[in-house]
Amino acid sequence: MSELFDFEPVVTAIAQRDDLLTLAAPLSIDRIEDKCLLVEGDLDHDRWSRLLLRADNAIVVRGSITSSEDARNASEDACSQLESAGDTVVTGSACGFRIKAATVRVAGRIENCNLVATGDVVIGDELLESQVVTGDYQTHRQTLESLSRARERLLKEQNPLQRQLIRNEKRMDKACTVTPLDFAVGKIVSQVGDRMRIDLTSFYKSVTDRPNTDIERSLQEFFTKGIVGFIARANQKYLSNNPARKNIFVQLIKELRALFLLEHQVQMNTNQLSDIQQTMGQLLSKFNSQDTCVHLRGALGPNTELRFLRPSAVHDGDFQLQFEEGAASLATMAKETDDLTVVTTGASGESESRTVSSSELANITVRVQGGEVTWTPIR
Repeated sequence: MSELFDFEPVVTAIAQRDDLLTLAAPLSIDRIEDKCLLVEGDLDHDRWSRLLLRADNAIVVRGSITSSEDARNASEDACSQLESAGDTVVTGSACGFRIKAATVRVAGRIENCNLVATGDVVIGDELLESQVVTGDYQTHRQTLESLSRARERLLKEQNPLQRQLIRNEKRMDKACTVTPLDFAVGKIVSQVGDRMRIDLTSFYKSVTDRPNTDIERSLQEFFTKGIVGFIARANQKYLSNNPARKNIFVQLIKELRALFLLEHQVQMNTNQLSDIQQTMGQLLSKFNSQDTCVHLRGALGPNTELRFLRPSAVHDGDFQLQFEEGAASLATMAKETDDLTVVTTGASGESESRTVSSSELANITVRVQGGEVTWTPIR
């Protein structure tokens, strides 16, 4: 597992991104937000009392990060921070910073820091007097809640649309029944029972992978050039030299066009609902089965806590979400000897205290297994 601590491939991949903003330390401002950030050099406490770097994708600092004493002792919201939705990599040491990311990688020694990761944390040296949280699920929770709200909105729209579609299908069928006009167009337009049905399956196959705006534009063109032309030719004898019949025909074509667009709207809503439910199902499965680790090459020092969040989310048949937060943790405290007192708290809430030699807590992977915090040597 030695490749765990080889950060260069990750740094190289991030440095090759098209959305990268490269900055040279020392920085001239104390707040920077962008898509992807690369800082060349050390971020030193001599320059800023508080520094905030935030990125949508990733942050790399090729150097060490050290905050001022004031910022180091400040509240969590007031301390210096690196925050990204993807990877955050520091190739040097870290002192007095809060780092929040999908994965956190720090090559050097960490002291007096707060690390929060959705996934794993990888530390290439010692970890001292710090707090580490893995399995942070706020982003996933917000995504699930947003999808749930979108689903509720679509459902509220869908039922009235379905009722309106049925009414319009019946009205169109009745209007065509009292005239000798033939509006049938293969499987696309057909009279079924007392309804004029629209089947856009063949049309959708021809516009696969196009944006919704392009699909609607193509549907308008398909109706005007294809459907209207076909129906006009099929009814040419009935319409020939009869302005009154032409007026009826034009009015019915307008109603048929509205029916096409309404059918399309219902189908788009149905597709969106299906996509949302599929995405929610995948996210819930991932959410409930996450397994995060802290990989530590150096020693785990005193006054440090590793907290592994074990959230779960369930939904009923209507995809109403309920979240439950579970956690397991490991905390270290100094003893008069070189040993440490280690307190582990399992997912059940039961705690156990033991004395562990410092050497046993070096070069290890810490994770939750069977609801209990365990550590194993890195081979």
